[in-house]
Amino acid sequence: MDFGNATNRITETAYLLHKDRIRKFSQTMQMETTLYKYQSSDQPELLRLLLSLQHDYFKAGASPLVQEVEKEQDTEAIYRRYIAGLELEIAEGTTAIFLAKSKEITIGFIIGRVSTDEDLVLNPIGVVEDWFVAEKCRKLGAGFALYNKLETWFREKNCKHLQSATWSWNEVSIAAHKRLGFEITEVKFVKKL
Repeated sequence: MDFGNATNRITETAYLLHKDRIRKFSQTMQMETTLYKYQSSDQPELLRLLLSLQHDYFKAGASPLVQEVEKEQDTEAIYRRYIAGLELEIAEGTTAIFLAKSKEITIGFIIGRVSTDEDLVLNPIGVVEDWFVAEKCRKLGAGFALYNKLETWFREKNCKHLQSATWSWNEVSIAAHKRLGFEITEVKFVKKL
């Protein structure tokens, strides 16, 4: 792995530490969890998990005001369109979806997209779109393994930095991002008129 000049030594050190943690985790994970790249035949499972993400976190954690302002007309139809769009982006090579399966049941996924921002120096950007592991399967390393798989894909796409977002009340996600080296950069506000 080439990290360029001396200014990137910290990044290289963090990457090597991250890889070592992955290796240790994967020794226990490989027996129970299989990671694989999304195919169109996985659409029903991805839809099920996206709806779980919406229900488990948004509906369970959002304040009544946020739930009212961001209420969708038909969540399942929206996610079906989202998946169709993702499939087009996968064909273009700008998006990847990885899924985790345990005992023949799909338990989690991560979605990433390569993006650019002409105003920023560090391009392209790896964007973590969605990331979810079923609640009963958490703390076993599946989420960490999914993230590692996506980060490797971003590195292969020559991404210079990563971005991700989560809901402000999702403390599990915030903690996971911090453990992986992310920093909080902005906060979004909503107000009903």
